[in-house]
Amino acid sequence: MGDRAVREDHARRDRCRTRCSGSSLHDRDRLPQRYVALGGPVRVASDEAGILWRKVWRTFDAWAAVEVINATPEPDGTHRHFFLQVPANMRTAREAVAWTYGLSEDAYSQLVIRT
Repeated sequence: MGDRAVREDHARRDRCRTRCSGSSLHDRDRLPQRYVALGGPVRVASDEAGILWRKVWRTFDAWAAVEVINATPEPDGTHRHFFLQVPANMRTAREAVAWTYGLSEDAYSQLVIRT
């Protein structure tokens, strides 16, 4: 790989790191939600655990989040939606939620009580 190709590869990786880390550094609760609302990512899967969103810039450069609904109602009776950033290789919302707890999808699906 030539010097130019190496520099371009590093620049591309830095842009990915900046995008991915930016979503976890600034306004953690609202940035992924705004990103979804602006039409950045697409809905790739949904199940009883939530909705999996993904944005792919190139085959090697992606971002993902799972949207979950808090089971505990707010004082006004509504249920808050949360967006949790997850690895971009997640295939289902259940797998993504399980990952946030450090569990496999199978282990998570066997839990009796889920939050």
